[in-house]
Amino acid sequence: MTSPFQHGGKCRIGILGAAGIAKKNARAIILGGCSLAAVASRSLEKSQSWCEEVLPPLLGSESDRVTRYGSYDELLEDASVDAVYVPLPTSLHLEWVLKCIEKGKHVLLEKPCALQLSDLETMASAAQTAGLVLMDGVMFMHHDRLVDVDRTLRGAYSQFGHVTRVTTGFSFSGGKEFFASNIRASKSGDPLGCLGDLGWYCIRIGCFAFGFDRWPHSVRCRCGAQTADGVPLDASAEVFWEREGEEPGSAVTSPSSGSAAQTGGGGVPQPPLCLSFHCSFLHPFRQWVEICGSSGKTLTIPDFVISKSSSPGAAVYSLKTHGTSGPLVDYDCRVVESEETVQAGFCVQEAKMFERFASLIAHKMAFGGGGWGPSPVHSHSHVATVSQGNAGPSLSSGLPSSSPHASATLGASSTGVGGVTPGGLPTSQMQVAMGAPDFWPRVSLLTQAIVDRCAESAKKGGVTVPLGPRASWMDARKGEKEE
Repeated sequence: MTSPFQHGGKCRIGILGAAGIAKKNARAIILGGCSLAAVASRSLEKSQSWCEEVLPPLLGSESDRVTRYGSYDELLEDASVDAVYVPLPTSLHLEWVLKCIEKGKHVLLEKPCALQLSDLETMASAAQTAGLVLMDGVMFMHHDRLVDVDRTLRGAYSQFGHVTRVTTGFSFSGGKEFFASNIRASKSGDPLGCLGDLGWYCIRIGCFAFGFDRWPHSVRCRCGAQTADGVPLDASAEVFWEREGEEPGSAVTSPSSGSAAQTGGGGVPQPPLCLSFHCSFLHPFRQWVEICGSSGKTLTIPDFVISKSSSPGAAVYSLKTHGTSGPLVDYDCRVVESEETVQAGFCVQEAKMFERFASLIAHKMAFGGGGWGPSPVHSHSHVATVSQGNAGPSLSSGLPSSSPHASATLGASSTGVGGVTPGGLPTSQMQVAMGAPDFWPRVSLLTQAIVDRCAESAKKGGVTVPLGPRASWMDARKGEKEE
């Protein structure tokens, strides 16, 4: 398809707010095959200073072509800007996202998306009506590793079984300067604190594991620490899902948790389907996730948020097969287990995020109007380069054919969703889903709904809070056109 973008066929993106994370994403915009068109801050001096610091290493002599604005409104009036990246404090999201949409700009929004679910529903509805893309800035969703993990969990030849439990933690130690000045610990900037900033990722990986089409029934959350005005700094939470496709059995209540376990075949209690996570600004840097399967397997990612990969083959996850279940015979008995470390390939996840964002915008432009349009399969055709002629990493790298896991997954997901990746692997259902414009606001809304209930539970001292009936936007595809 011919590119619908003007200006050399690239999506032109403006940055609304000279935040720290925007420095990383300015590079990602360029590596993702987009054009950095403009930067706006609250003053022209700040905008110019930010550009002078960030742009020369990325664009060299072409840095001057990036327009500097001294107000957010000026950038939104720029007709040459196709889309806006918004790294503003959460308290400003509703106002400025709606202004972006009013001016016809597609939006990539930093998380947490909103102060509360109703605000995000307003943004998503406005974007849908205007036929614009709204995506949150969760980078790990765009790493090739996640697609490979999806094949391992749900591929046609998967032996993982049903996901039964997800345990995850994301934390860093903020330090004196962080707590004194960072908006993430500020009531006026990001009142959701660590729940919105770090818990967002934990909740997202849990929803991925259990399935984005599934609605949790309840949560409970306790804050281990908070600021004097109630901003969470340390929190632990549990999110529970109902079992699907199983006959309800007799309830067995666990005295330690108060939760009910279903009784499966042979009268054996089944574990509650649970995401358990810890997020904190007070602990050392950690970002791991463990996913348990009903077949006795576990899948662990040691760096699921910010991949440590800096060379091909460095992004990994481990798949462990545990021995036959049952009680230990004596204290000297050791359960036999085997572990495989799987290489998922090199990927610049933040660049892939902007590449996918531009692909979705091109899709919207092609179909036009409100609604979502048919779902495209995301293309990995772009090969990025950086300034001064230095070759950048290929964004099309899939799982290498030499990977020990490739032969096991080859053909695993050929279930009618169509397509083959450049690396030779079948296009997974996850890849197809992520290529649909309506996927992104829906997963953001689901994440926000859980964050909101966690915050509510924490304020009530950790009581169990129901999520209520399944939200209509989980299933609605209003105005969708058929191919």
